[in-house]
Formats: sequence, C-alpha cells, structure tokens
Amino acid sequence: MAIAKMEFAHVKEVLEIQKELDFLNWKEEQLKKEIHTPYHYSIVYLNKDNAVLGFALFTLLESDSELLAIGVKKEFQKKGIGAALLLDGISKLDFKKGHQLFLEVKENNLNARRFYEKFHFKNYGMRKNYYSDGENAVLYKLGEEIE
Repeated sequence: MAIAKMEFAHVKEVLEIQKELDFLNWKEEQLKKEIHTPYHYSIVYLNKDNAVLGFALFTLLESDSELLAIGVKKEFQKKGIGAALLLDGISKLDFKKGHQLFLEVKENNLNARRFYEKFHFKNYGMRKNYYSDGENAVLYKLGEEIE
C-alpha cells in the first residue's frame, strides 16, 4: 500500500469514493484540473493492486494552505489511511516558517471533527449556513497559535 500522486486514471475511483461518502461534490473536470495545477497537491492511497482506497486534495500556498477534501472508502476507514493522507500533505508545509493549513467541516460531522482535533487542528470560528443544506461550517487551522 502506498500514497501516490493522483493521475487521470484515478479520477473515476475517486469519484466513486466521493459518491459512497455522500458529502463531497467534486466534478470530474474539477478533479482533472486539480491534478495539473502547480500549487495543488492531489494524492491517492493505493492498495497492492493499485486500487484507490482514499484520496486527499490540498492547495499548498505555503503560508495559507488548505485541505480541500479527504475521503476513504467506508470499508477501509479507521485503518490509518486518512491519517496517512493527511500527514503526507502536512509534511509539505514548514510550520517554522509560519505555514498554516486550514479546513472547514460540517458542524454535525463529529467523527471528522474528532479526527482533525487528534492532529492538533484548532477550531477558530464558524460560517453560519455555509453548506447548501444550511448546515454551519466549523473552521479549523493547524499552524500558528490562534489568538
């Protein structure tokens, strides 16, 4: 099992994972664009047969980077795949130089919130009625201490 750069060949499987998880809404063309945008870091977690078990999309802009999406097939969740993907993206940042990583998550998605908090993300705010279903977005940041 290994983490690899996302390629066009992986997009179909990433879309299937997204559909299974039913909380992401990336389109095929958006994913394909992400793959070739220089400051985007799109990765997949592959099993020994090169099947995609999980994926993560980051925008890496040094001081203000963002985790755009992360997902793992339901049957492989809680096996360290999400952690490996997240840590791989985090490893591209230099927090000593003031780099920060931001993300947002649905307020009621307690599993995801616990996951991010386990990796020392700090809640720094909320966007009311942010999602199309009216749910609030909780804002998280990893990096400089929140004032």
